[in-house]
Amino acid sequence: MRGQQWCLPPFIFMSLFRGLLVLCALAFSIAGCATDSTNPLNSRMLGQPERVTYDFEFTMLDTPDIELMEYRLETESPTHIFRTVKVNTQQAGWVVLQTHNVGAMPYYRPTRLYVKWRIKSTGQEYQDTVDLTHRLPKDMEDSRLTFRMEGSHLGKQLFVYLSTRELRPKDWPIQGPPIYQYHKVLVLYPDPAQQIPTTEK
Repeated sequence: MRGQQWCLPPFIFMSLFRGLLVLCALAFSIAGCATDSTNPLNSRMLGQPERVTYDFEFTMLDTPDIELMEYRLETESPTHIFRTVKVNTQQAGWVVLQTHNVGAMPYYRPTRLYVKWRIKSTGQEYQDTVDLTHRLPKDMEDSRLTFRMEGSHLGKQLFVYLSTRELRPKDWPIQGPPIYQYHKVLVLYPDPAQQIPTTEK
């Protein structure tokens, strides 16, 4: 019997090979899930900020006397910031885009909003910075964050709104831009006692 060699039948060898491939695929899949930072559970495990689905949008088209000069929305991630968008026009060259709407996506939670604007009729410029850290509700899934300059100060006051996914109850006042009138809108800024911008130029 010395020197006798044992050979596995081909079908057994192929079954073992397929099983090895399945195990390898499963291992890679588990590793991929463990490093997926878009998953809230994995984000907490990795010590990364969570993502939430919301939209950041605004328009100056309904306030023709106000020119948006600069804006910046910071988030919990230092690499994820909404910045001023400029477009090249034949009439005026590079100008700041007066509208912004990219749709709801998984973003990091907002932390700070900076806005600079000019009143065309007077030429005066204003700027304001809002700390959103403690102003946003814990659940802001499928919401819309927006801002506009309005109020009795003829555009001198910055207002920040959050339109939630919840429909507006009958006893809830209509707040913010008219497009959100059917939803429950929260006034994030200013506080009731604060009705003037932080900085005027």
